Formats: sequence, C-alpha cells, structure tokens
Amino acid sequence: MIKFRNITENDRQLIQSIVMQGDNRSCDLSYSNLVAWRFRFGTQFSIVDDFLLVKFFHGDTQTYLMPAYSRQTAADERFADRVENVIRLMREDAIAMGHPPLLIGSDTVITDIIRQRFGDFFTIEERRDFADYIYLREKLVTLSGKKLQGKRNHINKFKATYPDYTYRDLTEDLLPLCVRLEMQWRKRRQSTGEGESMMYELRAMTRSMRRWEKLQLVGGTLWVDGNLVAFTYGCPLTDDTFDVLVEKADSDYEGAYQMINQEFVKRLPEKYTYINREDDMGLEGLRKAKLSYRPEILLMKYAVTESKPPGEFASPDRIKDETRALWHRTFQDSEAFEELYFTKVFRHEYNCFTIIGNKIVGAVQTLPYTLLYHGEEAPISYVSGTSVDENCRKEGIGRNIMLQALHKMKCAKKVFAALIPAEEWLYRWYGEMGFVQQVTCTPPLADVVSTPFERLDSLQRAKDCIVLHDEEQWKILQEERLLTGSQPIEKPIAGMIRVIDAEQALALYARIHPELEEILHVNDEQLEQNDAFYIIRSGNVIRTDKPHVEARYITIAQLADMILGDEKLEMSAMLNEG
Repeated sequence: MIKFRNITENDRQLIQSIVMQGDNRSCDLSYSNLVAWRFRFGTQFSIVDDFLLVKFFHGDTQTYLMPAYSRQTAADERFADRVENVIRLMREDAIAMGHPPLLIGSDTVITDIIRQRFGDFFTIEERRDFADYIYLREKLVTLSGKKLQGKRNHINKFKATYPDYTYRDLTEDLLPLCVRLEMQWRKRRQSTGEGESMMYELRAMTRSMRRWEKLQLVGGTLWVDGNLVAFTYGCPLTDDTFDVLVEKADSDYEGAYQMINQEFVKRLPEKYTYINREDDMGLEGLRKAKLSYRPEILLMKYAVTESKPPGEFASPDRIKDETRALWHRTFQDSEAFEELYFTKVFRHEYNCFTIIGNKIVGAVQTLPYTLLYHGEEAPISYVSGTSVDENCRKEGIGRNIMLQALHKMKCAKKVFAALIPAEEWLYRWYGEMGFVQQVTCTPPLADVVSTPFERLDSLQRAKDCIVLHDEEQWKILQEERLLTGSQPIEKPIAGMIRVIDAEQALALYARIHPELEEILHVNDEQLEQNDAFYIIRSGNVIRTDKPHVEARYITIAQLADMILGDEKLEMSAMLNEG
C-alpha cells in the first residue's frame, strides 16, 4: 500500500516543487485548494517516484487525482513505464482500501498512456462540469475585440457611475470585511437551492484566509464611497499560470465583477501568461458567465474507472466470507458465535475492509446503536471486530481501515462511535485516533436470557446517559447467550468513545447546559470536517470558520471529555464482551 499522509500548510514547498514545474494547469493541484478543502475531503498525499499522488474521500468513496509530475520527470525516456507503474500502485491501493479504482483529473498525457498500456481495461469519460476555464492574462486586461465588447461596456458603466472608486491590495487586516461581504452575498443566494455548496465554499474561503501568509495568497479589493464592494484572491499554480481561487462582488453595483477581475489581473506579474478561473460546477449561470470571457483553454477533466470492476466489488458474499475467515483467525470465537454474528449482525454496508493480494487482510464493522443523552437520542456506531491479518501487521492497515470507518460513520451522520479495546495496548492506539475512556461497559442483568425487552428498555431508559439496545439487538444477545453459553463480564471494564460529528455532539451538550457561553476552536486530525469554531450560547451552537481570538482550542478527544466527562456513560451487554 502507498503511504499517504495528511496535507498541512507546511507541505507547500514539497508539493509545489512538482506542480509549479509542471504543465498541468488544473486547479485541483493548487496547493491552496488542497489545504483549504481538506475539511470536506480528508485529502492526503504521497510522493512516489517523483509523482505527486493525491487521494481524498468524496462522501465515503475514496478517489484519486491523476498523478502530477514536473517537466523533468516527463522528459525521462522511461516516463510511460513510470506512469504505468504508478497507476498500478494506485489501483492496488484503492483495492486494498475496499474501493473500485477511481482517478479524476485533466491530464491528457496520462490518459493517453492509460489507453496505450491498459487498453479497454479502464474506461475514460469526460467530466464537463469540472472543466477549468483558462484565459490569456493579456486578454483579461485589455478585453480587446468585438466578442468582449460587453465586458468593456460593464466596466465603462461602473467607471461612469462610480468615478471615485478605488482599488486596494487585499491585506490580512481587510479579511474580516471580506468575510462579512461574503456572508451577505450568501444570504441572497440561499433561495436558489445552492445553500450547501455555498456553505462549503464559505468554509474553504475562511480556511484559506486563516492561513493567508502560509499559503502565500495575494488579492485585491474594490471600494465605492468607503464601502467594500468586491474582492478576489488567488495564488500561483505553475510558473506561467495563476489560479484565481475566489472572486466575490456586490451585485447591486453593476460592473463590479468585471471591474475587480480586470483591476486584479492587470496587477499580476507578466510572467503569468495564463489565468485559471476554475470550473463552473455545472451551474448554468456560472457557465454562461465564464464562457462569455472567451477562455483560451477549456481544460477538460476525466474520470478513469475500471471497465469491469474487480470481482470482490461485485460479490458481497465473498467479502463476507473472507471477513469471517479473518475474524476467525484473529479472535478464535466459537463456531456458534461466528455463525450468529455473520448471520444476524453483519451487514455489508457496515463493513470496512482492506484487500491485498486479492485477499481481505483487514476489516472492521460499524454497527448502528443509539445513545440516550438526558432524554434525547443520538445515532452512534459500535465499532466491532477490528482485525488485521498477522502477516500484514505494522503496515498501517489498521489505521487505514479505521480512517475509512470514521469517514463512513461521518457520512452516515453518526454523532459518536464507541468500542471496547480487545487488549490493553489498544487503548493507546485508539487514543491516537481520537477515542477517550469516557464509557464504562457494565455487567448486564443477572439473567439476560429470560429478561423481556420491555423490562430492559424500562431500565435502560431510566439512565441519563447510556448506549441503548433495541428489541432486535436484545433478541440477538439472548440467542448468543443460549447458543454459546458465554459468561458476561462480572466487573465493569473501560470502553472508549469518540465524537464523529462535533456540531451535533455540542448541540446535545448545549441543550442541557443552557447557561454555558463559550467559543471553542475544535481540531480533529482524522475528520477535518469537524475543524471549525463553535459558538455556544443560550442552549444553541453556531458553527463558523470565522476566527475568534477568544476561542478556546480543544482537540476532538478533549471535546469528548468535555461532553461526557461527568456523565458516567454506560454500555452493557455488547456481543461477545465476555
């Protein structure tokens, strides 16, 4: 498997040493974009044989960008062989993580090599909605020619209407004003049905602004009568291409968009022959606007998938059988328990797995439960059966399947995840993944088999904080006790719990602490979607990316301690806990 790691603002020089010296002008490779959007996609990277490899989660599907490379690498006479080898390694990595290979990007050189070396093994399709619009800098400055007469008219109208307008460089002290303008602009657009995409865009923008100097961003602002009416910013993409990341304007000022575009671009160094203004996201209005500027290059994006997905992706039964075999090698449970678990509990959609050598070598299940928290119910997953083949340990497989599981639970809108480590050393290992010891697995009722669900439900709902069993789960547990005769635990043991959705977890906490007023800055190394500022006030939680200097920094583990530290959370009668 390829050893990927998280992208941070400290990786700029390493990543740009490849991208800046290459000819791929795709905005997907912009270092600022990679950092700013990691919160949504969990982006990671690796350098393999001088190729930059990037992978991310789109929902719970693992996706890869096409390999990026410098001109020096492309000049190697063995370049096609090296590309073929890297594509094979990426395919193996995808399969190892239980995903059909999916590569996206805009590199026609790479796609041509894939066609030549792999034939019809892969299917390559155009993705028009994600094509980048690339313009000649000179044309954006001069707007010469009949086809751009409309743009010149807008600019002339703006100058005539607001003759005292001013342009200023965008500096860090102006960033809060830009965020305020963006919030106003966003409110106007919410009625268009683009609310979710606008929310993500706002988060990416504010994340970039928080890292302004480290990302080496540059921008410009437009002012009328002392009011900020437009702003834009971007960063170098390659040595001849500049990427415009954001451009916003108050639409009440006719011509403001055209004006900020021209004023900013003409101040960029002339070495940037091309200006990438990114894609149109498939939005008809945005497409029309970008086409009206007459792009020099419409940089097409492609999706590369296998024509016939590997058998393991088409055969849930095989996945189930191999997961069971791995479970058996790892835990040595009785045949009766295994049969019950893989007949009544296991579901394909709960399973995360790793495949190497066409065999499952790592797996974990995320079983659905409910947390009762002071009368409110929240969806939670019980992490079960974490297992790695003994011949593949110390290769990072356990960490990879846990990351896969965390993203799966996040996409399934779980609020927490709980587990019981099978061995003492695992408490530290799970702790590194954000889990904390704030749940106690207590001995079950004296007679599980004869206790009706109604009595159990009455007892468990009398608690303030407990992981609930539903009726089906209780019947399965009763059957397990009858079949296996296993003895339940006699003394409490420490379980672990993790916050999966920081906003929803804080909302639960705030409702039972209406007196609390605090601003938290949450950091989550594994699920960066949780990275944000949270304003807690009057029983409500507001999530924002706007920096607050008075915010208290808190890790995702510390957040779980804060929410559950005084609750004495219980979990009882989990399958095979004894």
